[in-house]
Amino acid sequence: MQKSSSKGRLSSQVSKSSRGRKEVQDEPFDEDEEPVYTSLAWQVLTEGLLVEMSKLCIEDVAVKLAEILSYTNHKECLREAALLDVYVAMYWFGKEQEFSNHQLSAFFTLVHKLISNCKSGLSMLDNIQEFQKLLVGAGMTEKCPLGHFSKEQVKWLADYIMSSLFQHYCLYQYLFTEEQDDEIISMKLPMCIPPPYSSMVLPPLEEAVPEQFYLKYINPPLPSEDSAAPVTPDTHCTSSELATELAAETVVVNTDVLDGVTAIEVKSVVDKIAAGAIASFETEILQKIQDKEKSITKQLNQIEKATVK
Repeated sequence: MQKSSSKGRLSSQVSKSSRGRKEVQDEPFDEDEEPVYTSLAWQVLTEGLLVEMSKLCIEDVAVKLAEILSYTNHKECLREAALLDVYVAMYWFGKEQEFSNHQLSAFFTLVHKLISNCKSGLSMLDNIQEFQKLLVGAGMTEKCPLGHFSKEQVKWLADYIMSSLFQHYCLYQYLFTEEQDDEIISMKLPMCIPPPYSSMVLPPLEEAVPEQFYLKYINPPLPSEDSAAPVTPDTHCTSSELATELAAETVVVNTDVLDGVTAIEVKSVVDKIAAGAIASFETEILQKIQDKEKSITKQLNQIEKATVK
């Protein structure tokens, strides 16, 4: 009885295990199935844009990338200016390494994706893990996101990203989390506003014409309606008469200055001024001669001492 029961248990286990193997074998499995991957090329920079940018200088490349990335305020916003510098430096690195347009586009998309991860708040460790996932298979097969790179190019690419992005990851996090302070610099400049033309009245030219002539000939007072007196011939005069009067007054002023001064007094004043000037000149010349004599004597003494030695 015991033998029969043990045989029954054994046969049931074998039947169960065989059924399990059948179930496993019945599951479909395709050994030729290829893993699904997405190429990083042409996602941000298309081939047409790269061909156009290859003909530009570095300054025009910066302007073109600012237009592509929609950095409209990069001349004032420090965040946009810093990111634009990063992308321009990355593009120029790819040009120096002689990347093809396909490789350059994939490289640009890779950097853009990692910077976007940092902007979304991803930690450095998680971002490095995402970077490692994108590097899987690179340099060995073309059926991966970075399949068009050789092993040496992948090494250059990884070294560049590690030294430029991950080594300064805290700075990038600070760039995305801190807001820029707006500083308004103002300066007050005093400005004199001229009066309106309707109320503009020119003042008298006191430096050129005496006030009495101005009031008498140029701008005489108008007679009032109550005392309407006839205008006498002495009120106005011609320009020649005005010039004659001004010349006569000038001559009087000039003659008053030298009035009462004799030739002897003028000569004495000139002699005093000349004597003072000549005395100061003689003193200056004598001092220069003495200084020159001292310097020559000093040089002779030095030459004599050197000769004795």
